[in-house]
Amino acid sequence: MFFGLDGLKFLMWSGSIYGIVGALCVATAYDLVFGYVLFLLSSLSWTWVGHLQRNLAMSSMNIVFCVINIIGLWTYVGKVS
Repeated sequence: MFFGLDGLKFLMWSGSIYGIVGALCVATAYDLVFGYVLFLLSSLSWTWVGHLQRNLAMSSMNIVFCVINIIGLWTYVGKVS
C-alpha cells in the first residue's frame, strides 16, 4: 500500500500526476527534458495499468507514447548538445 492506495490505484494516480506535470513543463518550456521524462514515466505507468487490467488498447497506445517520448528526448538532447 502506498499512501493508503493499492498498487493499481497508485500506478493510476502517479501516471496521471506525472502526465499533468510533464505537460506543464513542456507547454511552458520550463524544463523540456524533465517534462519528457515525466511523460515517459506516465506512459510506463499507464502501460502497466493496461497490462494488469488486460486492456490491450491502453497498453498499446502507451507503448507508442513511450517511443514518442524517447524520440522527443533524443531530439531535444541532440539539439542542445
